[in-house]
Amino acid sequence: MKSSIISGLIAGLVSGTVSFIIAAYIFEGMTLGVSIPNIAATHIVLGVIWGAIIGVLYATFYRYIPSEGVRKGIVFGLIIWIIDNVRTGVISAIH
Repeated sequence: MKSSIISGLIAGLVSGTVSFIIAAYIFEGMTLGVSIPNIAATHIVLGVIWGAIIGVLYATFYRYIPSEGVRKGIVFGLIIWIIDNVRTGVISAIH
């Protein structure tokens, strides 16, 4: 369990850093008055938090995920992606 949290933290840190780079440098003119350090801190902190949560979920449901090896991680990622998009669609439809 401890290694899944650490793995998730590292993955979240990388994800947050990449998200910050994309947000700050590719969409440079769309910051809406928010400073670049605030954007960086938000992306990195949220990436670390969600990375740890998803790392624990992966470790918990590992034996139930179909496939083997790297495919197992890809299947898990696709499942999380589908759940997130359905959730976002439902929330958008409500509003």
